[in-house]
Amino acid sequence: MRAVARPAEWMAKIPGALEVLEDFPAPWLDRAAVAALFAVSQRTAQRLTRRLGGVRTGGGWIVSREVLRARLEELASGAEVEQVVRRRVRIEELVREAGAVARSRRVELPVVAGGGGVLPPTMRVGGGKLEVSFASAVDLLQQLYALVQVAAEDYECFERTIEGTNE
Repeated sequence: MRAVARPAEWMAKIPGALEVLEDFPAPWLDRAAVAALFAVSQRTAQRLTRRLGGVRTGGGWIVSREVLRARLEELASGAEVEQVVRRRVRIEELVREAGAVARSRRVELPVVAGGGGVLPPTMRVGGGKLEVSFASAVDLLQQLYALVQVAAEDYECFERTIEGTNE
């Protein structure tokens, strides 16, 4: 038997397909209906129709709504579909994380030159606390980056400043 579409292309859609089949008006689905149900190509739909209990009629294949439903329920309860769905969720999470990283990399933070160990005027340190005034998420990141730059420029001065406020 020839390979059917990569499982992630149609197995992850089984739960939605089962919902559609609940109210599907016709007792039989042809290749076009299966293609629409799983959002796959006509060729893949033909293979799926045969794999999922279809019968040959004339020049094509059709599958009974009830047979298809039973076969999909059987597949949905199996480990293969569960694995495909978990994989799809993992991939979606990775894509979301990559998008967040990409957005954060687009934020440009200016280099503070010659701060001389002096904290920006938007920051106050005292009693073991740091208070930062900011207008947006980018502004907050800029303020914190400026703090790191001040510390890197002259750590001893920065340390004296911070520890002097904790007394």
